[in-house]
Amino acid sequence: MSVEQNLARYTLFYDESNNIRKFLLSGKEYNIDGDPNQRPSPNFILAGIAFQEESKDLDFDKLKSSLYLPNPDEELKFAQMVKIRAKYTPIEAFKYALGNKRFTTLFEYFVKNDVLIHYHMINTVYWSFLDIIEDIVLCTNEGIDYQEQFIYKDCLYRLIKIDKDGFLTLMDKYTYPHIRDDLSLEFLKELNELIMKNLALLFDVEDDGLNARMLIKLGFLVHKCIELYPEEPNLS
Repeated sequence: MSVEQNLARYTLFYDESNNIRKFLLSGKEYNIDGDPNQRPSPNFILAGIAFQEESKDLDFDKLKSSLYLPNPDEELKFAQMVKIRAKYTPIEAFKYALGNKRFTTLFEYFVKNDVLIHYHMINTVYWSFLDIIEDIVLCTNEGIDYQEQFIYKDCLYRLIKIDKDGFLTLMDKYTYPHIRDDLSLEFLKELNELIMKNLALLFDVEDDGLNARMLIKLGFLVHKCIELYPEEPNLS
């Protein structure tokens, strides 16, 4: 499969409002777990508008006038565009916002003026623990594991979602990411035990679907590394 090269030039404007400033492992939880605004997995988002080639002069006052904002002199904010009810789930709120007349007007303005939208999101939980899989793949040193490492990373993330408390307790015990070399094998064994424990719980409730299949795949990889791992690794 060939990849088409895009040599177009764009002017991008970024916004990162409401992103977390630090994401750390604090004991057996994340440092943001006490923040009610961070109930889902914390995501770091960069987004904004973009123009092909040079930026354009837009009549922002005219746009705000067409939106019939309650406070047109203020900076354009989401809360001015639409009022979301507290009972709405994130999906319901998203659908409700997109159906709002002000957003329809805004998007029509973007289309008319060739304004693009760019969006990039990083799941900080997913990216914080990728080193575990990358090190295990180096341990097995098999081509198929290199090829499927992104699948294994998804499997590890699934384990974190299934048993966050158990996983973070294990990470805290071995001071991840600073796991001592002489404790690496013990760490792998306990990680394997955590996988098997959660797999058994899934089978107890007759869940042999995607969750179980992902934990089985992850368990095979970790077990393979344990079998290959030297009992007395060379730490020099």
